[in-house]
Amino acid sequence: SSDLDDDDDDEPDEASNGRLERLRKQKSQRFANVLQNTGGPLTRQASVEERRQTFNPKMIFADADLMEAQLRMSLHSPEFDATRLYKDTGIAQAIARSSKFEYLSLFVVGLNSLWIAIEMDNNKEELFFEAEPQFIIIENLFCVFFLADILIRGCAFKDWRSSFKDKSFVFDSSLV
Repeated sequence: SSDLDDDDDDEPDEASNGRLERLRKQKSQRFANVLQNTGGPLTRQASVEERRQTFNPKMIFADADLMEAQLRMSLHSPEFDATRLYKDTGIAQAIARSSKFEYLSLFVVGLNSLWIAIEMDNNKEELFFEAEPQFIIIENLFCVFFLADILIRGCAFKDWRSSFKDKSFVFDSSLV
């Protein structure tokens, strides 16, 4: 009966404490290795080979610290800035970099949205060329502005192939 009193299930024994401490050290060492292999949590994602080196096939569940490090790296990836792809000189790049040009473009997009609503209510013609002159003129003005916007932004790029890296430019070009 004294043996039963000595075995208290609520208190872990020294072997359990030692094993738990070793597991914690291994886990923190793996986390440190991931950060070291990736150059820190904010610099770049780990390569496939680096992930294989830290992978433990005996693990049943994902390593929370490793997942946290990967999440932090993905959240702190640098934001895309299309102006880095623009030429350094020229009038097109100066206009495209201008905040006034950006605000003007946003204003015209909003204005175009309002005009579409007005036109839907008042233009009863199904074909564009049969509409009243004010609808044709204003639609053509919007078309000219958006075409000029695309041409200015397109001419601002150092190389036409680099324009495909700017997703908003590709989207806008497909609409115009």
